[in-house]
Amino acid sequence: MSRFYGRLYDFLTHEDMTDRVYVIENIHANADTYALWVDLIKENKVVVSFDLYDCGVVFLDGKMPKINYKVMLV
Repeated sequence: MSRFYGRLYDFLTHEDMTDRVYVIENIHANADTYALWVDLIKENKVVVSFDLYDCGVVFLDGKMPKINYKVMLV
């Protein structure tokens, strides 16, 4: 699974399009996938992110201010 997330990270960091939203499942599956998630949300092109534990949502939109949310659903 980590190889998949590595390829996904490479794709998203090289994505040239803006105005995109990506939902990424299992970001807390293990330490490697979570580390890739943390690296991904540090990218300048990711301006808004939501860590929903089971999945992560990233917005690529240069018009929005950068902010990262961690949401805990009880």
